Amino acid sequence: MMTPGSRARTCIVALAFLVCATGTPAAQDAGFTERELEVIDERIRSYILANPEIVLQSLRELQARMELERRHEEAERVELRRGLVRDLVAEIEQDPDDPVLGNAEGDVTLVEFFDYQCGFCKRVTGPLFETARADGRVRLVMKEFPILGPVSVVAARAALAARRQGRYEDMHIALMNLRGRLTEQAVLQTARELGLDVDRLEADMADPEVARVFGKVRALADRLGIGGTPAFIIGGEVIEGAVDAGQLQALIREARAPG
Repeated sequence: MMTPGSRARTCIVALAFLVCATGTPAAQDAGFTERELEVIDERIRSYILANPEIVLQSLRELQARMELERRHEEAERVELRRGLVRDLVAEIEQDPDDPVLGNAEGDVTLVEFFDYQCGFCKRVTGPLFETARADGRVRLVMKEFPILGPVSVVAARAALAARRQGRYEDMHIALMNLRGRLTEQAVLQTARELGLDVDRLEADMADPEVARVFGKVRALADRLGIGGTPAFIIGGEVIEGAVDAGQLQALIREARAPG
């Protein structure tokens, strides 16, 4: 049961939030006179000075409510994205313009959005391919998503052009393993070292169809709210940021689990 003292304190705190200060619209709408507002302000001030812990309690309560609201909004965002993934599954997993590596007939599809200048993408390349090879039943869909500058576009064009020579995987891994500053010259030198026909590669890189592929991937990423790399889609979930081999294995198990 609330005591008279606690009731008074509650009323004062309520007034503090409702009235806030003299001259505010809320205070004026409450019908208080200027003198009454001055008295209320003074009592609020006196109470807070005598009980400063109430400020900390209020801040903690506010923080807890904000965290609860954040979690609720995040849950809504995740659920909305899951729905989008379900609706766009054919575009995500079956677009013929996207290179497919690993086991093309695998029972689990893992999609990656990446950029050849992305350090985290480079870091995850080894674990990704090692995990796929060790599992043997993972289908990798590669979404070329060059968002880190013009050279990223050059590298992505080269990788897709290498696909026309049957060397996409070799070019992809070589570009991801390339150390130092990425340049157009470094991209073409990588192709030469792999034994590709560089004249043909450069001609294919200029094909407008390559730019069309990037446009589709960017539009898909926008719809899914993917703004950075790497990003993965597996089992209806979107995972943003680098993952290690253990996390990849866990994601694959979850995607394969019944129900």
